[in-house]
Amino acid sequence: MLRKRWSSFHRPILCQGSRIVLSLSTNATAVLDFTSIQQQFQEFGRYQAAEHRLLEDRLALALETLQELDETWQDLVGQIEPDVPAFRVGRPMSSPARGQGANVDRPAETTVVATDGSQIYPDRHLDPPCYLVNVSQIALQYGTLEEPVMRATPQLRFRQKDIETVLADTTESITANIVSALRDQEELDALLSIACSARRPGRFLLALGDGTLIRWMLSGLNKPKLEELLIQRYTETLSGFREQDVPVASYVSRPASRDLVNLLRFALGEQSNRSASRLSGLTDALVYAHVLKPGDRSAVFESPIGVLDQYAPEDQICYTYIRVPGWVGDEVARIEMPRWVAEDDILLDLLHAVVLDQAEKGRGYPSILSEAHEHAIIRRPESELFYVLLDECLVNHGLQPVSSSYKRLSKMRPLV
Repeated sequence: MLRKRWSSFHRPILCQGSRIVLSLSTNATAVLDFTSIQQQFQEFGRYQAAEHRLLEDRLALALETLQELDETWQDLVGQIEPDVPAFRVGRPMSSPARGQGANVDRPAETTVVATDGSQIYPDRHLDPPCYLVNVSQIALQYGTLEEPVMRATPQLRFRQKDIETVLADTTESITANIVSALRDQEELDALLSIACSARRPGRFLLALGDGTLIRWMLSGLNKPKLEELLIQRYTETLSGFREQDVPVASYVSRPASRDLVNLLRFALGEQSNRSASRLSGLTDALVYAHVLKPGDRSAVFESPIGVLDQYAPEDQICYTYIRVPGWVGDEVARIEMPRWVAEDDILLDLLHAVVLDQAEKGRGYPSILSEAHEHAIIRRPESELFYVLLDECLVNHGLQPVSSSYKRLSKMRPLV
């Protein structure tokens, strides 16, 4: 049974002239003919070159406007408060035009913990429905001989059982978006747990997550009661870090946020998204890539996202940008943290130092987050084996194996 299921997913890649041939099985292939899209590639190149020239002009305007704010940023922020524009504007706590180097080195003895998660989503083409969440926990003790903690805990969930724990209306089904939200919650719970167990007296401890600490994506669930419940659970755990005096932050690689750009737009008189922007296509990271020196951080910003009104005031999320050196060039990363961490200069400096040290160890990306990802990820063969074992479990209990829709079966074993 294992041999049959796995053999159908053997997909060697073959090259035939200008074509790429992807072998799907012993009797089926998919062919992508690159000859027919050569002209489109040429058009793509010309379009990107033209866009790049426009972006350079917009970047020059953004940098000029940012420099003008060096002495007047407080006046501009004061204008935002009574007349909030239709788009999100970042509110800096110091001059957004200046960078700051790391004021301290990473302490010789430091504890860093991290978590990550992945999942096998509920599949509406399969019956009985279920899903799996796998959350890793990593704890590294630097400057000591203590063994690291590296583990992952998979949890198999059954749809009806879990609906009863998160939804008042148990007739609803758990979607992929809900599973993602629940996984985020489990990651934060696991991060607080590993931080408390790995803490050592007198040693600086940082809990570092991957991605954002802002639950803005919950609005996409279109389930107000569920959104409220999930945000309440998340903020309760986030408050736990403050109550336990554990600094927590998250690392956003290649951020696409435009809060700084929107601040510059506001300075240029663009009061809403409805107006054509002279800074179109720019991101905060692109602007700061031309302002910050390698290793520097930007001003700390208060996030303008409305969902933070549901966070405790001390836990509302702030962020800074750090230009992180890497082995193939620098990256401007966004570092998010609760307000109580951002307003503590000592904690902020230590956070800065540890993030840089982690990025150096990971050649441009925090090594502990890479480790957390590797322990949490569920790869395609593992996902397929999951369904094989699910079949065997059902059969062993005198039940029919997983029932799959004809659509899913056709994708697994194409006829032509």
